[in-house]
Amino acid sequence: MHTAGDDVQDGTDGTWRKLAEALVAAGALPEPGRWTQLAGGRVNRVWRIDGSRSAALVCKLEVGDAANPLFPNDLGAEATAIRHLAGTGIGPEVTADLPTLVTTPFGRCLLYPFVPGRPWCARRDDPTAVARLLSRLHAQPLPDRAPFRRLPTSGADIVAMAAPMLAALPSRVAERLRRAQPPANDVGPSRRVVLLHGDPVPSNIVVGPDGPRFIDWQCPALGDPAYDAALFLSPAMQTIYGTGPLPTAARAAFLGALAPDLVRRVEEIEPLLRWLLGVFCTFRGHRGSSAHGDAAPLELSAART
Repeated sequence: MHTAGDDVQDGTDGTWRKLAEALVAAGALPEPGRWTQLAGGRVNRVWRIDGSRSAALVCKLEVGDAANPLFPNDLGAEATAIRHLAGTGIGPEVTADLPTLVTTPFGRCLLYPFVPGRPWCARRDDPTAVARLLSRLHAQPLPDRAPFRRLPTSGADIVAMAAPMLAALPSRVAERLRRAQPPANDVGPSRRVVLLHGDPVPSNIVVGPDGPRFIDWQCPALGDPAYDAALFLSPAMQTIYGTGPLPTAARAAFLGALAPDLVRRVEEIEPLLRWLLGVFCTFRGHRGSSAHGDAAPLELSAART
């Protein structure tokens, strides 16, 4: 989501100046630098910092209530994930001092090296490169004692994950969604538990000179590799954070670049995950996100196919 937005030094928002002073005072920055607000963040405020004595950084400030039933916002987990993937070329670069998590008067703040490039786009970029990137991520050793959540890996687990969202919806809406649920009993637990990005949507994939990398690691998890693959294929997530559902050829290319056993698992679990995302988008739509509400039918129709 690191797309350049308004330069806040030229605007009326003075948060960056006070935050810069706090980070310099804490020893996290050598100088205030030049701050440019980055567009795309839906929970946190994010800036690019350019300094005269250091490479460009990302500053992510935790803002407000980050409660989200599928995509939690945990800057501590994000810092741990980035450090764990040091040297792999999968996430942002890691240095002796970065990433670092700093508590400021404005909230928790994560600093890490800026990833140059542009968001992945289905209209111009290769989906097989994303498949290979996910495969590299899922092949990484699991971190020891990392504070990562565990995601559901069976059909019953997925249904249970949807239950709190259904309970929070109007009864008529919830009942309609329950009737749309695909069969769950035949979907057993995953035979593999891997490190997941947890939110591999187009805006969280930066295409740079050396190929794609994942950014925005605030909801990493341990779970079924098919979960990440299905999220990337999600028509709603591709629409909200990209340019629309993947074309048939792009979907086929992505799946063709995955291991055959993972493709079989994606095909097995995808209807339930589509339904779960449909429930999530409906839930978010009833809480004011028109983008999610509008995209919910894309998931629910995909869950039936």
